[in-house]
Amino acid sequence: MSPSPPAAVPASVYSTLYKRIPTLSPVAPIDQLAFNHTGTAYGVKCLPVTW
Repeated sequence: MSPSPPAAVPASVYSTLYKRIPTLSPVAPIDQLAFNHTGTAYGVKCLPVTW
């Protein structure tokens, strides 16, 4: 079985990550991020963060 793509990761994973690292924040404004508009999943291609 292959790993799930990042778009399929439940929101609870991101919520837990933020709770454990409260200083986590994106490096770039959302309007400068590249989005994936192809296939069945829609989301950010890459989300650079700092903490």
